[in-house]
Amino acid sequence: MNFSSGASKTHSNAKNRVVIMDEVDGMSSGDRGGAAALADVIRKSRSPVICICNDLQKKSLASLRSVCLGLPFRRPMKVTIRKRMQDIARKEGISIEDNAMDTLIESVGNDIRQVLNALQMISRSKSKVSIRYSDMKERIKTISKDSILRMTPFTGVQQVFNRKVNFNQRYEAFFVDYSLIPLMVQENYPNVLQNSREISSGQDKIEILKEAADCCADSDLLSMYLCISLFFTHFN
Repeated sequence: MNFSSGASKTHSNAKNRVVIMDEVDGMSSGDRGGAAALADVIRKSRSPVICICNDLQKKSLASLRSVCLGLPFRRPMKVTIRKRMQDIARKEGISIEDNAMDTLIESVGNDIRQVLNALQMISRSKSKVSIRYSDMKERIKTISKDSILRMTPFTGVQQVFNRKVNFNQRYEAFFVDYSLIPLMVQENYPNVLQNSREISSGQDKIEILKEAADCCADSDLLSMYLCISLFFTHFN
């Protein structure tokens, strides 16, 4: 941050600050005009503002694109992740074969945070650890089971809508909180359908929206009947 020669001593000693706004592409779902208001703040702010989003081309971000420099990031390659993760593992006293590390990276879809979480779990098992390919295959099974326990309703509903994930994983994510996730699905499925790039026809979207609404209604009725049944079973 630059200060003029006439700035006060207090200002000249102030630390540089940066404001980070995460998930700005989700503002429009519950806050109309939020992106435009943020763009106005950015124009007036003396501190740099970093906005993070998943879909830069979303219509609601048009006002932000006019005041921000777009810097797209791609998912890092497996070789790049492996090199960095091996450095971290060695510092933590863990020796992992390259093909074992590759297997771990592939199992989490090149997600660096999940690789670090897995390495942290491995490091707690022993002070010095040596992992071979066969050992990693067994550990991945345990890690995949524990990942469901670490899920929140918010990450669970994201997985429910993630069509790249197999059906069994999406099914398990639903039961992370089966009282809350159905409500979150009902709130978000129209937006997921509207932003779908696989379905371009408006008529097709309407038909799918109708079917999804019927399924949500059926699920709600079934849940209510189960609650009533359990209530009378308990008190009778």
